[in-house]
Amino acid sequence: MSVFDLIGESLVRTDMAGVVLSWNRGAEELYGFSRDQAVGVWLGDLVGRDGFTPDGGLVPELLENGRWRGELVRLTAAGNQITVEAHWTLRYDAAGTAVEVIGTARDVTARKQMELALKISDDRYRNLFQAMAASFWELDFSAVGGMLRKLREQDVQDFPKYIRENPAFVRKMMRLTRVIDINGQTVELFGGDLKKEEMLQSVEPFWPEESTWVYGEAVIAALSGLPVYSTETVLQSRDGRRFDALFTACFPPDSVSQGKLLIGVVDISDRKEATRALETSEARYRHLVQHLPVALIQLDISGLERRLQELSETEPDLATYVESTPGFVDEILELVRIQEGNEQAATLLGDGWDRELNRPIAFSWKTSPETVRRSLIARLRGAISYSEETRLDRLDGEVMDVLYTIAFPAPLLEKGMNIVGFLDISDRVKAQSTLAQVEADLAHAARVSMLGELTASIAHEVNQPLAAITTNAEAGLRWLARPDPDLREVNDIIHSVVADARRAADVISRVRSMAARRTPEREAVQLNAVVLDVLGFLNHELRVHDVVVATHLAPDLPEATVDRTQIQQVLVNLAMNAIQAMSQTSNQPRRLTLTTGPAVPGFVRVTVDDNGPGLPSAIRDHAFDAFFTTKDRGMGMGLPICRSIVEAHGGQIELTQRTGGGARFAFTLPTQRPSSRLRI
Repeated sequence: MSVFDLIGESLVRTDMAGVVLSWNRGAEELYGFSRDQAVGVWLGDLVGRDGFTPDGGLVPELLENGRWRGELVRLTAAGNQITVEAHWTLRYDAAGTAVEVIGTARDVTARKQMELALKISDDRYRNLFQAMAASFWELDFSAVGGMLRKLREQDVQDFPKYIRENPAFVRKMMRLTRVIDINGQTVELFGGDLKKEEMLQSVEPFWPEESTWVYGEAVIAALSGLPVYSTETVLQSRDGRRFDALFTACFPPDSVSQGKLLIGVVDISDRKEATRALETSEARYRHLVQHLPVALIQLDISGLERRLQELSETEPDLATYVESTPGFVDEILELVRIQEGNEQAATLLGDGWDRELNRPIAFSWKTSPETVRRSLIARLRGAISYSEETRLDRLDGEVMDVLYTIAFPAPLLEKGMNIVGFLDISDRVKAQSTLAQVEADLAHAARVSMLGELTASIAHEVNQPLAAITTNAEAGLRWLARPDPDLREVNDIIHSVVADARRAADVISRVRSMAARRTPEREAVQLNAVVLDVLGFLNHELRVHDVVVATHLAPDLPEATVDRTQIQQVLVNLAMNAIQAMSQTSNQPRRLTLTTGPAVPGFVRVTVDDNGPGLPSAIRDHAFDAFFTTKDRGMGMGLPICRSIVEAHGGQIELTQRTGGGARFAFTLPTQRPSSRLRI
């Protein structure tokens, strides 16, 4: 064993060229090379060239001063990199010539790593401290500890109670709390015209009186061992500007033991103002919703949304699926739930409304479930809203007429909710029903009155077949009385009697249909057939007044959804007006033209033209006004009733002057029943 082995740390002896002469046990433990492996080898090749000049020589400082101390990076036999704290010394011979280098080394790798980590952490903290948008303060509150110790000496046991009851004591703690460091955001938020150095003072000027309690509560939190304390408060800058702030104090044990703490402040003035504005807006909204004369119900549609999402994986067209799957409406009614509603909703649905919250909507759609289906189809096809007159079931079993309205705003749908509105239209529907009955009665009276005007024509139309029946019957009796009757002639004449009887019956049937008082009924009607029926009805009037009829009936005309008798009434009225107008002319042939054809999509058009004198514009403007007439004995109700009938069917009627003379009445009728309830 060498005497050098008694030294606890690494000791290496080399010649002036750096070749190892001795290698103690400490070196073996530090570098991992044995003495046999190291002696005779150049030190740079063994553990790394750090500490040598580029050409392999020793550092100049060692050669000049005979000593060198520093940190070197070395490699171990295992290939690991370590940091050592090295001390090299030259040994001289008797002549004063340097002959050897004696070097000691101590492993400081762990310490260096800790220092580096600490530096990185400190740099990160400092960068974060300065870069954060929040205001950060590092405070020295060690003097506060002295104040608390004096309280204890004064036998104060309950520090929290004392602090809360003595705001002056808290203000004194503030004055003694010093600002050690602040970031740039703090200078900008609190400083006003002050520079950072001018703000490193007492913290008290930044705390208005009404916020004293917050500092006191922060001290109480620290005394209670809490890691953090946070609350909203009001702070102020040095120029007196006050603002809402989120205050947070942190109490790491190592910092608190040194009398230091870190606080953060975030200016939440904009957020607080926005919150106040939102609260005000919501209050106005809720007040408006509660007092609107419309029942509003908020629905939870999240279950329906999940179901639609599931279906979308297998059904490319959800709208078609909902429309063509009858049972799906039952799913909708169970998946959509009521969340809340306004006072009008409670009134509309009746007693027990509060108990019906958070339950499916099925109970209210027993009568009209298809309304819900149609509204969902409208949404799936991209509509922004849907509205329909329908019927709603109340909790007491009563069924109400309502106007149902729903919109489809994306923000609400994304949250799995929606709002529907209901307007009670029971009184309006009842009034419309009453009005419809009055109008039907008036139309019936007008038809009866019109039949009175056509008495001569009706009598003529009936007398013709009756006379023919009488003549043919008498002839038949005579032929039967012959000794050898011709049965073929008798058979033919009896067939003529039957035909004339049917003809008379048809006339009477038309008259009875026009005169009957009944509830109007809509059905699909071929208008061309109605036009021909009307012309047959007016056949005698047309012959008496020497009127030539022309028809232009469009082939393949879509059927109109109308009440046949009422449309006959309109056509008879318009045709009679035209016949009477043309009776005033004698210098040209009288011509009545009836035309049918398609109009705008979903409608057909009927036109009645005459070549009479026409009507001046002043009369045309009032032609549809009630009680306005140009006839000596007219009541002025024919055209208003025609307009009422056409508009009740969803169409329009107009009067224009024909080019070349004469008047034109034209009206449109729907080919499909309107979705909303119409007066008839």
